[in-house]
Formats: sequence, structure tokens, C-alpha cells
Amino acid sequence: MNSRIDCESEGVYFEIHHGGKFEDLPGGHHYIGGEVHWAEIRDPDNFSWVELNTFPWRLGYRQPPHHYWFKHPYMPAYLPITNDNEAMKMMSLLPSSRLIQIFCVGGGGEANQACRRGACRS
Repeated sequence: MNSRIDCESEGVYFEIHHGGKFEDLPGGHHYIGGEVHWAEIRDPDNFSWVELNTFPWRLGYRQPPHHYWFKHPYMPAYLPITNDNEAMKMMSLLPSSRLIQIFCVGGGGEANQACRRGACRS
């Protein structure tokens, strides 16, 4: 996982929000708290639910998130990702910026704390 995006590549970039939660606030539903990391995949045609589930693991989570959501690039909405079909739908909506925002809710595990202290690498 990188902390920044290399804009010269032709891959697809994921802005991964994790460790926070959704709350209803004035103006709508918002993701509050947590951290943001970025990842890149080189072959968006082969992206799947399985690959999505590797992102939290690489961030140090040893229990998968309870829910994944992505921000719709053309509407003010968050859509769930619960299976391979929804992961492929997310990829079909790829904006010209080639950036997809993913929001993880729940999950965790002891290894997450060790990774935050720098004890493991992705």
C-alpha cells in the first residue's frame, strides 16, 4: 500500500478508507474517522471480490471488514460491495480519473496494531 498515487501509471487507483464508520450528519451520510491509504492495480479487467479482500489484509487487518462500500463516481451515493458481481459493477463505473474510493467498515484483529507500529509491511 502506498501513501500517495503515481499519476503517470495507467493502472486503477483505490483510495481506501478504513478504521472509520458511517454517520448520518446534516447534509447526508458521511464516513467519519479512520485512515486513508492508496493502492494500484495494473489489470482492472481481472479485478474481483477476492482481490478487494486483500486490501484490508495488506493494511494489517486480520479479520475482514463487515462491509465494503464505494462512492459512486457520478452520483452522490455509496454503493455496497458484497460479492464479485458488485465488485465488477464498481469497475464498470470507472471514472476518467481512474480513482475509486472504497470505504471499509468493521473488521480488525491484533495484527492491525502491530502494522500501525511498523512491525509488518505490505
